[in-house]
Amino acid sequence: MVLTLLRSFGDSKIIIIPNKMVKKLNLHIGDRVRIRIENNELFLSRRTSERKILTAVELFEDYEEEYFDSQVFTFKSGGREEW
Repeated sequence: MVLTLLRSFGDSKIIIIPNKMVKKLNLHIGDRVRIRIENNELFLSRRTSERKILTAVELFEDYEEEYFDSQVFTFKSGGREEW
């Protein structure tokens, strides 16, 4: 067990994870982790598998509903459009 501090970072809170534990979990900057609360305890675990990023073709390959045609409308910018 390791004691660490809860700190403020903008509107969020951060917990410093000691490097020894980071190495033990094989974590790297930018990794996604799972955080859960169970019986009033906080658990952190390394995400073991990343979700595959699908292409548009893969995303809709099993789509069986009615096909619809869509058009993309383009126009010349007038320079004062409001979005």
